[in-house]
Amino acid sequence: MKRGSARATGKYGSCERAIRDYFGGILRGDITACGKMKQVAAIVLQGMDNTDPLYPYHYREEYAQKHVRFIESFCRLPSGRLGHDFKLELFQRAILSVVFGFVDAEGVRQYREVLWIMGRKNGKTALASAIELDLLVNDDEGAPEVYNVATARDQAAKGFNNAWRMVQTSPALAKHIRKRVADLYCDLNMGSIRALSANTNHLDGLDISGAIVDELAAMKNRDLYDLTMQGTSARRQPLVLEITTNGFVRNSIFDAQY
Repeated sequence: MKRGSARATGKYGSCERAIRDYFGGILRGDITACGKMKQVAAIVLQGMDNTDPLYPYHYREEYAQKHVRFIESFCRLPSGRLGHDFKLELFQRAILSVVFGFVDAEGVRQYREVLWIMGRKNGKTALASAIELDLLVNDDEGAPEVYNVATARDQAAKGFNNAWRMVQTSPALAKHIRKRVADLYCDLNMGSIRALSANTNHLDGLDISGAIVDELAAMKNRDLYDLTMQGTSARRQPLVLEITTNGFVRNSIFDAQY
């Protein structure tokens, strides 16, 4: 797949600039955020300026750009303006740049689990589908296994179906990804995307390289979450991304993670 150079730096310029504009805006008070996000912003910006050679993880622009460019070059909107380019908003670009841009000397990611609490109608499911396609095709992982994880089968299938619509409307992705009975299969690396819910058969033996946990706040117990985390143990740099709105289930996995 060839990446177009016209949008190489995207709507907000470099990924580093997006990080500094967004997280710097939080600390300056230009962007409204809670106390925890201000703490996160301070940690992120401190990491951006860390030049200590003994510290294992540092920000590298090329790693952040690799994933941001893929999403903006190859992914399409799965509903509404169906088939239009997926253009990341500043907060999306900044957070993804942090997730993928902090690596060690061998390029292995620092962050393996991310809790991303997002307000309703901010494109949560579409963003999740774009990320899982990136993890399927663009993460340099042999035979990646990427899962849409949700308590209910319908919720898990929603992200899976969104990803399939993205593939259908993207000629570059459609050339290499096909839908089979239970998954989306990529012929470039023998990878797959599957839906995973609490009532899925054969939950053992998972070899998860990437997982999008949808609506963590709706989970009433931690069984499915624990199963997902256990399934990542054999991978070099697995990513479990919990994208969720706030919820009303108290004293469960969401509260523990928060």
